[in-house]
Amino acid sequence: MQQPNLGGLGGAMVRRINHLHVIVELQVQLRDTQSNLADQVDKSTTAVATEEIKEQIVQLTAQGSAVVALTSTLEAQHTAAQSTTSALEKKVEQLESLLRPSVAPAPPPVPEPTPVVEEKEVVEEDLAEEARGELSKESLSERIAEWMKNVKVKWNNVQEEWDLERERLGRAGEEWERRVASLGQGQQARRGEWVLEHWELGTGGEWGRREA
Repeated sequence: MQQPNLGGLGGAMVRRINHLHVIVELQVQLRDTQSNLADQVDKSTTAVATEEIKEQIVQLTAQGSAVVALTSTLEAQHTAAQSTTSALEKKVEQLESLLRPSVAPAPPPVPEPTPVVEEKEVVEEDLAEEARGELSKESLSERIAEWMKNVKVKWNNVQEEWDLERERLGRAGEEWERRVASLGQGQQARRGEWVLEHWELGTGGEWGRREA
């Protein structure tokens, strides 16, 4: 990125400063001329000379006012140019700070080549690790199979206990029904005996009355 060229701006500033010096010199000359003309007016007694001198004074005064106005304008432009120059200098400094080469990071260290013996050891260790992993998988499978076997045995035991309990409950139910049935038969038998006994008693009394 190319830095901005401030050479043209510096030349313009120099030219404006030279103009200011010229204007200041003109102002000094104007004051001297006005002073000399005033002295001449005091010394002259003719009316024509006085009028001409007055006209010259008026013209010079107008020129002096124009010079003063131009001076004020140039001073304002000079102040604005200084502000612009300061702003440009700050921007140039910012650009320079951005364009400064950053410190390159250190390259990563190059790994040293692994000896063949170490590579062999690493391979053997990897194979041993894989073998241990396979053994651990087999051991885990055996443990799972053993656990499932134990669960199956326990479940069969529970089923057998349930079957025995159902048989016991079935026998208990049959015994209960048998007892209930026997109780019912006993009550019916006793009721029949009671009816027969009372019937016989009633019949015997009736036959006794008839015989009498």
